Parts: sequence; structure tokens; C-alpha cells
Amino acid sequence: ALSRDGGWLAFALSRSRPRFETRVLIWDTASGASRVVAEGAPGHLGLAFSPDGRLLAASLADGTLLVQEA
Repeated sequence: ALSRDGGWLAFALSRSRPRFETRVLIWDTASGASRVVAEGAPGHLGLAFSPDGRLLAASLADGTLLVQEA
């Protein structure tokens, strides 16, 4: 997901070994810095930024909705 102003890019990386898990990260497109928002999540279904770009929502495969400051 890309924030409306283009300042943040959120993405998820998944792996299946030794167990299936996902890491959700956000990347500051201006500085190139990234940080982990969620780690060890059981897969993700979707990512979305709030209209003002301050919050990131992640829908996880186990039904959890994670909301974090961007």
C-alpha cells in the first residue's frame, strides 16, 4: 500500500519455513529508512493507510486487524 502523499510504502514479506509467518514493514520513500510494524504474523490479507497517512491497517489471516502509526 502506498500512502496518499506517496511518503510511505507498506509491504509484507512471507516465508513458509520453518513455519509460515509474515513480516509487515513500512518504508519512508524520502529517506529510504524502513521499520518492522508486525513480525511473526500468520499471513496477511491486506494493507491500507488512513486518508491522512498517519495510520496503517493490516488485515491478518487469523482475523486480526492491526492498526499502527506510520
